[in-house]
Amino acid sequence: MSFKFLTGDVCWEDYGGKWYRKTGPKTFLIIEVMNWEDASGELGPGESTHNVSLSEVDLSDEESLVDSLRSCGWEIEDGEVFNSYDGSEVGGELAMVEAMHGYGCKAPLGDWNGSKIKKLMSHAGKKAIDLEDTDEYEDAMGTPVNAIGSTAREYQRQELLGPILRGISEGNASADLASAVEGPSVAENGVEET
Repeated sequence: MSFKFLTGDVCWEDYGGKWYRKTGPKTFLIIEVMNWEDASGELGPGESTHNVSLSEVDLSDEESLVDSLRSCGWEIEDGEVFNSYDGSEVGGELAMVEAMHGYGCKAPLGDWNGSKIKKLMSHAGKKAIDLEDTDEYEDAMGTPVNAIGSTAREYQRQELLGPILRGISEGNASADLASAVEGPSVAENGVEET
Protein backbone atom coordinates (compact mmCIF):
# COMPACT_ATOMS: atom_id res chain seq x y z
CA MET A 1 0.00 0.00 0.00
CA SER A 2 1.63 3.17 -1.20
CA PHE A 3 1.10 6.59 0.36
CA LYS A 4 2.44 9.78 -1.25
CA PHE A 5 3.66 12.89 0.53
CA LEU A 6 0.90 15.50 0.86
CA THR A 7 2.32 18.30 2.99
CA GLY A 8 4.62 19.06 5.89
CA ASP A 9 8.12 20.00 6.74
CA VAL A 10 11.21 18.66 4.98
CA CYS A 11 12.20 17.33 8.41
CA TRP A 12 8.79 15.78 9.09
CA GLU A 13 10.11 13.67 11.99
CA ASP A 14 10.69 16.90 13.91
CA TYR A 15 7.91 19.14 12.60
CA GLY A 16 5.20 16.83 11.21
CA GLY A 17 3.85 15.78 7.86
CA LYS A 18 0.96 14.17 6.02
CA TRP A 19 0.72 11.44 3.38
CA TYR A 20 -2.25 10.47 1.25
CA ARG A 21 -3.62 7.53 -0.68
CA LYS A 22 -6.63 7.86 -2.99
CA THR A 23 -9.12 5.09 -2.17
CA GLY A 24 -12.09 6.08 -4.32
CA PRO A 25 -13.23 8.74 -6.79
CA LYS A 26 -13.47 11.34 -4.00
CA THR A 27 -12.07 9.58 -0.92
CA PHE A 28 -8.56 9.66 0.50
CA LEU A 29 -6.78 8.08 3.45
CA ILE A 30 -4.43 10.43 5.28
CA ILE A 31 -1.55 9.44 7.56
CA GLU A 32 -0.45 12.34 9.75
CA VAL A 33 2.72 12.42 11.85
CA MET A 34 2.94 14.86 14.75
CA ASN A 35 5.93 15.45 17.00
CA TRP A 36 4.52 15.97 20.52
CA GLU A 37 7.39 18.19 21.63
CA ASP A 38 6.99 20.49 18.61
CA ALA A 39 3.20 20.57 19.08
CA SER A 40 2.96 20.99 22.84
CA GLY A 41 6.32 21.94 24.31
CA GLU A 42 8.66 19.90 26.46
CA LEU A 43 8.06 16.21 27.10
CA GLY A 44 8.23 14.60 30.48
CA PRO A 45 10.36 11.53 31.17
CA GLY A 46 9.02 8.43 29.41
CA GLU A 47 6.40 10.29 27.38
CA SER A 48 5.66 9.42 23.76
CA THR A 49 7.54 11.57 21.27
CA HIS A 50 5.20 11.13 18.29
CA ASN A 51 1.59 10.60 17.31
CA VAL A 52 0.59 8.97 14.03
CA SER A 53 -3.04 9.05 12.98
CA LEU A 54 -5.01 7.60 10.10
CA SER A 55 -8.15 9.27 8.81
CA GLU A 56 -10.38 9.47 5.75
CA VAL A 57 -11.38 12.60 3.84
CA ASP A 58 -14.38 12.54 1.52
CA LEU A 59 -14.56 15.37 -1.04
CA SER A 60 -18.13 14.45 -2.00
CA ASP A 61 -19.44 16.25 1.12
CA GLU A 62 -19.87 19.57 -0.68
CA GLU A 63 -21.08 21.59 2.32
CA SER A 64 -18.04 20.60 4.39
CA LEU A 65 -15.77 21.18 1.40
CA VAL A 66 -17.05 24.74 0.93
CA ASP A 67 -16.74 25.46 4.68
CA SER A 68 -13.20 24.04 4.68
CA LEU A 69 -12.09 26.09 1.68
CA ARG A 70 -13.62 29.27 3.10
CA SER A 71 -11.72 28.66 6.36
CA CYS A 72 -8.54 28.83 4.24
CA GLY A 73 -9.58 32.20 2.80
CA TRP A 74 -10.86 30.89 -0.54
CA GLU A 75 -14.01 32.21 -2.18
CA ILE A 76 -16.65 30.16 -3.99
CA GLU A 77 -18.42 31.89 -6.90
CA ASP A 78 -20.82 30.04 -9.20
CA GLY A 79 -19.19 26.72 -8.32
CA GLU A 80 -15.67 28.01 -9.02
CA VAL A 81 -13.09 28.15 -6.25
CA PHE A 82 -10.85 31.21 -6.15
CA ASN A 83 -7.97 32.22 -3.92
CA SER A 84 -9.16 35.45 -2.35
CA TYR A 85 -5.63 36.87 -2.09
CA ASP A 86 -4.89 37.22 -5.78
CA GLY A 87 -8.11 36.25 -7.56
CA SER A 88 -6.58 33.20 -9.23
CA GLU A 89 -8.46 29.94 -9.55
CA VAL A 90 -7.48 27.29 -7.04
CA GLY A 91 -6.88 23.91 -8.59
CA GLY A 92 -6.24 20.40 -7.52
CA GLU A 93 -8.12 18.02 -5.35
CA LEU A 94 -5.10 17.59 -3.06
CA ALA A 95 -5.44 21.23 -1.95
CA MET A 96 -9.07 20.44 -1.15
CA VAL A 97 -8.07 17.27 0.73
CA GLU A 98 -5.62 19.27 2.86
CA ALA A 99 -8.25 21.97 3.51
CA MET A 100 -10.82 19.43 4.67
CA HIS A 101 -8.33 17.50 6.79
CA GLY A 102 -7.06 20.67 8.43
CA TYR A 103 -10.61 21.88 9.06
CA GLY A 104 -11.45 18.61 10.82
CA CYS A 105 -13.77 17.12 8.20
CA LYS A 106 -12.19 13.70 8.50
CA ALA A 107 -13.13 10.30 9.84
CA PRO A 108 -10.63 9.28 12.54
CA LEU A 109 -9.73 5.63 11.85
CA GLY A 110 -6.67 5.05 14.00
CA ASP A 111 -4.35 6.84 16.41
CA TRP A 112 -1.02 5.65 17.83
CA ASN A 113 1.46 7.22 20.27
CA GLY A 114 5.03 6.16 20.86
CA SER A 115 8.69 6.93 20.34
CA LYS A 116 9.47 4.64 17.39
CA ILE A 117 8.09 6.54 14.43
CA LYS A 118 8.61 3.75 11.87
CA LYS A 119 6.66 1.34 14.07
CA LEU A 120 3.82 3.87 14.44
CA MET A 121 3.66 4.43 10.69
CA SER A 122 3.66 0.65 10.19
CA HIS A 123 0.56 0.43 12.41
CA ALA A 124 -1.15 3.05 10.25
CA GLY A 125 -0.18 1.23 7.05
CA LYS A 126 -1.49 -2.10 8.39
CA LYS A 127 -4.76 -0.47 9.44
CA ALA A 128 -5.10 1.05 5.95
CA ILE A 129 -4.73 -2.43 4.46
CA ASP A 130 -7.33 -3.82 6.89
CA LEU A 131 -9.77 -1.09 5.80
CA GLU A 132 -9.76 -2.48 2.26
CA ASP A 133 -12.12 -5.13 3.64
CA THR A 134 -15.68 -3.73 3.50
CA ASP A 135 -16.68 -5.16 6.90
CA GLU A 136 -13.54 -3.75 8.58
CA TYR A 137 -14.20 -0.36 6.96
CA GLU A 138 -17.84 -0.27 8.11
CA ASP A 139 -16.83 -1.30 11.64
CA ALA A 140 -14.23 1.49 11.75
CA MET A 141 -16.69 4.09 10.43
CA GLY A 142 -19.23 3.03 13.05
CA THR A 143 -16.80 3.19 15.99
CA PRO A 144 -17.25 6.03 18.53
CA VAL A 145 -14.28 8.42 18.34
CA ASN A 146 -14.95 11.16 20.89
CA ALA A 147 -16.40 11.78 24.35
CA ILE A 148 -19.97 12.42 23.15
CA GLY A 149 -19.98 9.15 21.22
CA SER A 150 -19.80 10.42 17.62
CA THR A 151 -18.95 7.63 15.21
CA ALA A 152 -16.10 8.18 12.76
CA ARG A 153 -18.70 8.75 10.01
CA GLU A 154 -20.63 11.33 12.10
CA TYR A 155 -17.38 13.07 13.04
CA GLN A 156 -16.37 13.30 9.37
CA ARG A 157 -19.72 14.84 8.46
CA GLN A 158 -19.57 17.24 11.42
CA GLU A 159 -22.85 15.82 12.77
CA LEU A 160 -23.42 16.76 16.40
CA LEU A 161 -27.13 16.48 17.07
CA GLY A 162 -27.47 12.70 16.63
CA PRO A 163 -24.54 11.83 18.91
CA ILE A 164 -25.65 14.36 21.52
CA LEU A 165 -29.22 13.04 21.61
CA ARG A 166 -28.00 9.43 21.67
CA GLY A 167 -25.50 10.26 24.43
CA ILE A 168 -28.10 12.02 26.57
CA SER A 169 -30.43 9.02 26.32
CA GLU A 170 -27.52 6.80 27.45
CA GLY A 171 -26.62 9.09 30.37
CA ASN A 172 -23.36 10.36 28.84
CA ALA A 173 -22.24 13.42 30.86
CA SER A 174 -20.15 14.74 27.95
CA ALA A 175 -23.20 14.65 25.67
CA ASP A 176 -25.17 16.46 28.38
CA LEU A 177 -22.53 19.20 28.47
CA ALA A 178 -22.47 19.39 24.66
CA SER A 179 -26.25 19.83 24.63
CA ALA A 180 -25.85 22.92 26.83
CA VAL A 181 -23.35 24.35 24.37
CA GLU A 182 -25.51 23.52 21.33
CA GLY A 183 -28.57 24.91 23.16
CA PRO A 184 -31.53 25.71 20.90
CA SER A 185 -30.82 23.12 18.21
CA VAL A 186 -30.96 20.35 20.82
CA ALA A 187 -34.01 21.82 22.55
CA GLU A 188 -35.87 22.01 19.23
CA ASN A 189 -35.45 18.25 18.89
CA GLY A 190 -37.20 17.40 22.13
CA VAL A 191 -34.39 17.63 24.67
CA GLU A 192 -34.59 20.34 27.26
CA GLU A 193 -31.58 22.58 27.69
CA THR A 194 -29.60 21.97 30.86
